[in-house]
Amino acid sequence: MTFNNNAITQQHNWVIVQDVTKETAAAAGLCCATNDWVSPDDANVIVHSKLISAVESKQITFQCHNLTMFGTFIVTP
Repeated sequence: MTFNNNAITQQHNWVIVQDVTKETAAAAGLCCATNDWVSPDDANVIVHSKLISAVESKQITFQCHNLTMFGTFIVTP
């Protein structure tokens, strides 16, 4: 997947969280500018990217650990 940060000045990252926890994870991350705005002890965060600078793109790769692990990936515009 390619993550394009189309912002003009702001850095952004990409975070996958447990179902129905995005607001909780976002609020917890407000304390953690030096950790890509993700609380290191937040059990709701599954994985996150590093901060990506404005108008920058990065490739993000997903890997399965084994064949019995399943999940749902929902994209909403």
